Parts: sequence; C-alpha cells; structure tokens
Amino acid sequence: IVITILGILSSIALVKYGKVQENAKINADYTNASNIATAANIALSDDTSISDNITVEILKEKGYLNSIPMPQSRDGSFSIKVQDEGDDIVVLVDTEQFYPK
Repeated sequence: IVITILGILSSIALVKYGKVQENAKINADYTNASNIATAANIALSDDTSISDNITVEILKEKGYLNSIPMPQSRDGSFSIKVQDEGDDIVVLVDTEQFYPK
C-alpha cells in the first residue's frame, strides 16, 4: 500500500513539474519578444527607412541585439511586423503573437 501511495504522489509531482517547465519556456519567449520589440523601436527611431524590412537578423547585424533569440516553447523563429508607420511593433513566432502580450 505504501509503495502504491508513493507511486501516485511521484506521478502527480512529475505532471506538475512538466507544467512548470512549459510555463517557464513560454515566459522566456514573452521576455525575448519584448526585448526584440524594444530593439526594433530603437532601430526605427534611429533609421525609419528600415521599417519595411526589419528582421531579428538585421537587429543583430546592426548591434541592437547581442544574439538572435530562438523560441523555447514553439518551433520556428521570431518575426517582426511594423504597423502604423512604425508606431506599433508586433513580434510573432509563426502566427502566434508574443508581443504585445
């Protein structure tokens, strides 16, 4: 009986641990998306002509990002959409919006 109870408790702990890890990955993606949006805003304030073709790679190349972040919770890569002539920045992973949250 004791072994059965320990088995049940350990399986519950593993399920909760998996959810904690998934939530941490999602939160890391939201943080990375926010950093990308901030870098894009700075880049656009320095040079408005890049609004049509701004990418994470360009932000890295021009020194606005130290590295190119990769999403932790999804497959794919971050992309940037500039709307309203540079007033609104949207950061996506494939079609899912991560910034603004």
